[in-house]
Amino acid sequence: MCIELPPGASGVFDQGNQYADDDGKVLGYGLKGVTTAMVHEACDQAIESYTKAILNWPNGRLAKPDIFSPVDEGTFEDLGACTTHFVRHLQDLFDSSPSKQVPTHPHSFIAISKDEVSPNAILVLAYMSHGLWQVEHCLVPVQVELGQSVDSLRMGDETAKDILDRYASDGLTKTTEQASSDSSSQPTDKWAFAVFSTRLASALPLPALINPSTDEVQPSEATLDLIGDPETGRFQMP
Repeated sequence: MCIELPPGASGVFDQGNQYADDDGKVLGYGLKGVTTAMVHEACDQAIESYTKAILNWPNGRLAKPDIFSPVDEGTFEDLGACTTHFVRHLQDLFDSSPSKQVPTHPHSFIAISKDEVSPNAILVLAYMSHGLWQVEHCLVPVQVELGQSVDSLRMGDETAKDILDRYASDGLTKTTEQASSDSSSQPTDKWAFAVFSTRLASALPLPALINPSTDEVQPSEATLDLIGDPETGRFQMP
């Protein structure tokens, strides 16, 4: 889902491309009553679960990465307000003439919201599409996947579009599966039967009807009359 770009955002994102961002921290925002402490907790869970599950920390060779930086400026009304703050933060950072390595990742941030399912965080990503900057967001599970996705983005292993496409597809799949499950669980009193094509006869007995609500097969002596097609030699329903 796209977010409207605040004034000057495109120029700021362009500037972000001039710096190395593989060590830049991803800012974390709290939405509507989510405190900075709650954002800290979500970030800690994301890093802890990711490093243990993927990096084999503390038993592996890799150190525990420092990925997130919660914003300690109270709660924000919505993602638009977060994006405006993010762009201003980057502008101030670039105006300070930083070295080639910037401390903040210039094309992503996360937000924690009480309105979303608690195991998820909102990942906001800026990317170039057809010569124009766009900002979109998706829901990412805090456990393991948030830290892994953000670290892959920082290291250049995945693009913003890769992540957005993956979680948009996952969301669609889950919604479709839920809808299918809901519809199949609803009782019905309608009857159904299947007809198979044949060339053997012009009349087919229907030996059974199936009640879809109980899967019971009940006998039937109904007959289905078919009409022959002289051109194809096949029988079809009138």
